[in-house]
Amino acid sequence: MSAQLPQKPITVVGAGPAGALMALLLAQNTKLAVTLLDAAQPPKPPDQTEPRVFALSPASLQLLKVVGAYDHLIRYQSYSGMRVWHSGAGSIELGSAKVDLADADRSGAHDPMGIMVEPQVLSYALYQAVLAQPNLELMHGRRIKRLSRLGGAEQIDISRSSYRLDFEEGASFETAAVIGSDGRGSKVRAQLGVGTRTLNYEQNALSFCSTCEKPHDQIARQVFGSDSVLALLPMQPLGGEQRVSVVWSLPAERANQLLALAQSDTEQFNQLLSTACQYELGGLKLSGEAALFPLSAMIANQITATSSALIADAAHGVHPLAGQGLNLGFTDAAVLSDVLLSEFEKSGGKLLASPRALYEYESKQKLHSEVAMHAFSAINWGFADHQNPAGHALSAIRSSGISRWGSSGLAEKIGSEASGMRQLAQTRWASIK
Repeated sequence: MSAQLPQKPITVVGAGPAGALMALLLAQNTKLAVTLLDAAQPPKPPDQTEPRVFALSPASLQLLKVVGAYDHLIRYQSYSGMRVWHSGAGSIELGSAKVDLADADRSGAHDPMGIMVEPQVLSYALYQAVLAQPNLELMHGRRIKRLSRLGGAEQIDISRSSYRLDFEEGASFETAAVIGSDGRGSKVRAQLGVGTRTLNYEQNALSFCSTCEKPHDQIARQVFGSDSVLALLPMQPLGGEQRVSVVWSLPAERANQLLALAQSDTEQFNQLLSTACQYELGGLKLSGEAALFPLSAMIANQITATSSALIADAAHGVHPLAGQGLNLGFTDAAVLSDVLLSEFEKSGGKLLASPRALYEYESKQKLHSEVAMHAFSAINWGFADHQNPAGHALSAIRSSGISRWGSSGLAEKIGSEASGMRQLAQTRWASIK
């Protein structure tokens, strides 16, 4: 360790939702000093609503409760059902979406499957939890310029530094272990020399808020069209109006055309939108502005290196059609923090991020991430006729298969897996109230 530089036991780079959660989980052991680096400034109270939402699973909600962030969520919308269908025919219903409204009130028929929460609301809740954690140091406005491996730093114990971090702002310090949670363009990943594999879907997604004529009944909906995937995610009513967050994935050129239409002829855009979801919620109307972002999948060739690991978008990125991106990142944080804390505690606070511990994390999460990425890509390819040369020929088989799949019980098993509770049950975090 350089005498003139401060030394940190473990540093999490990136204070987005997954990075903040990672730091908070590590800090549950009050004997471990944790540092969290944020390139941005502190988040402001989320007074204005956002058009985009995260779909958080029961496992993710449990983790928010563990770290004390759940009670700081100032607004969110629970959802208790899902309905997925193809525009040709066939559908899958989960949870309260299976309830006939003639027989029961959907809102009280099933336990929540999760919540929809705006990104700023989630970030601010985690920020409040971070401020309340005495052994967690949050450093704002710190942009990494260089991450340097220290000579001879095949880490033996926590008292030895493995990396030096130099910042664009001019400061530096050393750390025994580093966790990269700094997004798809991860500087930590690049500085570690970890390559990636990417899959360009040649699609863009339109994201916006829409009002709807009919109540959403706390049901998340997704319809596969001939050239699109359209998700309608329930939001809290505002001003007495029912609202949904819309994510409309389309071929890039078509998405660009629709964005231009939303800006020039809102009435025609609303008609196309309502038709695309077959008036499932009556007429839909654009509320606010629409944003566009390109769609791709990415996975890191490895998610660990010497005394370091990658989580969330720094490690993998999936198609948004399943709404599992952030949940996968939260699972990374749960598994990695459990592995690291187990080693730290068993060694009496001497070991952290040893090769053995990092191998355990990689063996648990790398395959899981690979399967998720390819599964979501396969679903997107299989349902999107414009990407599938045999799409039109398979349409009738596919639509019939959806109905049979939905009634076979397999859909319920997949829904249970998506809850994340199976993986969470393998960590200490599942049993903490």
